[in-house]
This record gives sequence, C-alpha cells and structure tokens, in this order.
Amino acid sequence: MPKSSRKANFPSDELLEEILPNDHSRQSSAFQLAREILSQSNSFRTVLDLGCGLADSKESFSQLDVNLRWFGIDLLSSPEVDRRRLVEKICAYDGVHLPFPTACFDLVYSRQVLEHVLDPIHLIHEVSRIIKPTGFFVGSVSYLEQYHSYSTWNWTPYGLYKCLDANGFELLTLRPGIDGLTLAIRAQGLRGSFCDRFFENESPLNVIIGGIGRIRKKRHCAINAFKLRFAGHICFVARSSRVDVERFHS
Repeated sequence: MPKSSRKANFPSDELLEEILPNDHSRQSSAFQLAREILSQSNSFRTVLDLGCGLADSKESFSQLDVNLRWFGIDLLSSPEVDRRRLVEKICAYDGVHLPFPTACFDLVYSRQVLEHVLDPIHLIHEVSRIIKPTGFFVGSVSYLEQYHSYSTWNWTPYGLYKCLDANGFELLTLRPGIDGLTLAIRAQGLRGSFCDRFFENESPLNVIIGGIGRIRKKRHCAINAFKLRFAGHICFVARSSRVDVERFHS
C-alpha cells in the first residue's frame, strides 16, 4: 500500500499491512471467511459455534462438509438462543468459561458475539485454550454498530488485533463487513428485506467506496482499509500462535 494511503487509514505501528488483504476488496462475512478456511484443507474435523443462538450455522457447516462435527454454545439468557435446542452438541455456559477440554477444536466460529460478552479478553483466552495449535478462530465483531440486543462493547481493528495477540492468536486477515451507515438506518426500525439483504450482499456505502477506489485505481488493500474505517462489522481470521509440542502430541 502506498505510504500516503496507508498512513491515512491505519498507522503502520498499529496494524501490520499484511492484515489488510490485497486479493479483493469485496464486503465479507464471518461465514464466508470460515468457508474459505475450510476449503483450504480436508483436515478439519471439529467446529464450535461460539454464541450459536438458534444454531442456524449447523446446517450451513454440514453442507460444506458432512464429516465436520459441529458443536454450539450460548448463554441461556441470550434473547437469540433457542432453549429447546440445548440438547446434544448444543450447550449453555456462563459467558466466560468454555466447558471443553484443551486443544479439542480445529475451528472456532463466532459471528457477532464478542461485543455482547462482559469479559471478552477472558473469553478469547478460553478460545485459545480449547483450539488446537493448528486451529483457526474466525468471526466478526461490531465496530460502528449501534447498541443492540444487550451489546456491551464495540471493537476497533486495533483493539481486536491487540486482544487476539495477547491471548495466543496471530491475526491473519481483517475484512470489512456491512457498513455502519446501513446498520444505523436499520437500527431505526427498517429491518426485513430492505436492510437485512446487505449482511450478505455489498451494502450501499461499501458500493460507493469500492467504486471510488476503482475509479482512482487504488489497490484492494487500500480500499479494504478505507471500508474498515466505516465498517459496522469487522470480519477476521486468526490462527493459533501457541507452539506447544507436548499439547500437540497429547
């Protein structure tokens, strides 16, 4: 990325340039990133949906790989959770301690959950504990999103990077999700097909930023950086950076 464009978005001492991808600058989602990770290898066997809610992702992951063992976990108090489905492979927890053995998951998936957690740093530490040394942590968090459903925090790209790094993860990729302006409009009650379609399709402000970037012949990493400045959701891919030979072979 050219120095001027880089400096205008994220200073080099705050986010490594490699975190901002240059392959494309399309809007992303947590599941799209998880699908990309799973497509790169057939060695993934277990996935945990951290904050599974209605367990909607179970079918989506099974369509990607029928041999993938899916597990879900959520708070009993979560307004999104379906208490009738807290059965086999779906369990409740206290929001901090994950009731799983050390190094048991290949992939931990967390879509729009960490902004609702009272102690997210401790929870990320727990994710680091239960994930395999070769595992991935993939998800999305709120950045410029208004208060919703008992949310307690909003994450910045730098804050996410620092918290992951402090808890045994290497942040590999940050990508923009739906833009913050669209989410602000949605928060005024314009739900349903008008705004909800933009969770999986390019949202209006992202379309404008992408168009201007292409006209100005900006690289994808520069467009991604600019979209992240206005992102309602930030999507991420992190890899376990803890090298523990004894744990790996246990």
